[in-house]
Amino acid sequence: MKRIILLMLNLGLGIHAQTTNSLVRNAVEKALPALQQAGPVFAKKTGCISCHHQTLPARVTAMASERGYNYDRKLEADTTRAILGIIQPAREVLIEGSDVVPQLPASGGHMLMALAAQHYPADATTAAIVHGIGLRQRPDGSWTGWAQRAPISGGDIRETVAGLRGLDLYAPPGRRAEFNSRIVRARQWLVNAKPATPEESIARLQGLVWAHADDRDVNAAAKAVIAMQRVDGGWAQLDSRESDAFATGEALLALYGSGAVQRADSTYRRGVEYLLRTQAADGSWHVKTRAYPFQPLIDTGYPHGRDQWISAAGTSYALMALMVGEN
Repeated sequence: MKRIILLMLNLGLGIHAQTTNSLVRNAVEKALPALQQAGPVFAKKTGCISCHHQTLPARVTAMASERGYNYDRKLEADTTRAILGIIQPAREVLIEGSDVVPQLPASGGHMLMALAAQHYPADATTAAIVHGIGLRQRPDGSWTGWAQRAPISGGDIRETVAGLRGLDLYAPPGRRAEFNSRIVRARQWLVNAKPATPEESIARLQGLVWAHADDRDVNAAAKAVIAMQRVDGGWAQLDSRESDAFATGEALLALYGSGAVQRADSTYRRGVEYLLRTQAADGSWHVKTRAYPFQPLIDTGYPHGRDQWISAAGTSYALMALMVGEN
């Protein structure tokens, strides 16, 4: 398959829309089994959940469901139960302001994004997460996290983006005005924030979209992200690294969500071609970790050894980018 794609690109023919749709569907359905199966293994071995093995894959299967893909619906339900099983017992201590849920702006934001994708109704659990996130907002409108686990969590821009998204999705009706004001403060902080890396620029664009920023600010941020696309069609997390599925998938999602890029545009098509070209034979995408290894690897059986956690996350972003806006 890779040879066919490369040949078409080298001939300057591109990929016809109908062919692209077929390749995308094959890529998604090839990747889903291993991605879904790694989640329960991670939860069983750690007694916890993660962004890379639960919340991001939950968003992937939600998109897959809406588009008629084949996947394991039992494992999807198990993933949602695992997320709730971790957070429901923490409701009271979250309301008290405890740090029992680590890295709450990022982890809480990702949990709420996953639950929203799965159409989970607002309840006391989601209200407790929102309350906990709100308590940790700094006076300038931003959030920070104590565990720098780049790129999923790490740096004030990414923490702020995840935090404000959680508030917007699940703010309790009786406190909506309060949380709207918090989102406005976060939005203003993001408008003035200066990304230090391509990955932060991508996250900032997504945050401005989610915070309902002015078109002028969103378009300027989108233009900056478009300019970071590599010759190979992908994006990199850092200037010093090669393109990868994590940065490319997230960039395409943010650009599409901003309205600056449509699926038919050259920017998007080149990104899709990069993802299709770099998918491994087992359906995954290999993304090299750059997080400090302060904890032993917990092997879930997902490919790529030491890089398996970030590869699972990168695969999730790649799949969402391939599916978003799909007819």
